[in-house]
Amino acid sequence: YSSSRNPAALGNSQELKQKVSEFLRERLAIQLRTAFGSTGLVEAVLSSEIGHVADLLNRLSQLNQALDEPYFQQAAKVQERTQNIVRAAKGAVDHSGIREDLLVEEPEKELWRVFGVCRGEAEPLMNKGEYRQATKIYGTSLYEPIHTFFDQVLVNAEDEEIRENRLKLCGEIYAFYARRV
Repeated sequence: YSSSRNPAALGNSQELKQKVSEFLRERLAIQLRTAFGSTGLVEAVLSSEIGHVADLLNRLSQLNQALDEPYFQQAAKVQERTQNIVRAAKGAVDHSGIREDLLVEEPEKELWRVFGVCRGEAEPLMNKGEYRQATKIYGTSLYEPIHTFFDQVLVNAEDEEIRENRLKLCGEIYAFYARRV
């Protein structure tokens, strides 16, 4: 049965792409869970950008080797804390850019500074597929500053611009790692 004789059999091509993509992603997830055993790690990596399957396997392999390392736990905690605050905001956080003039507390200024350095060091490693080293930089660089930020800064400030800027900061830190690793 050829779709060229009956194009309507394929339905909406965008819908078909979506269905095939979902099917392949689920099949891949099953295979990866079997191979790596850690469904949490598999799901986390599958939620990031997927380029090539070889890169996906490289990410999983490197992160699986790092699971028991303190820096991996630190990176996971940074991800958890930043994701939780953005999710709790119950609205789409606009990622159009952090306004440095709205960073008023020292811990948020320091977090922004450290994140800039971290991003500058980790991004080239991610581009080269060195995810374990990028995770180490992300976790060790941001772990203390993110805790200080949450302990000393009221993210949900009364001032709407400041609140949105702080949520953007958390969103940027979360998305930087979650999208790529």
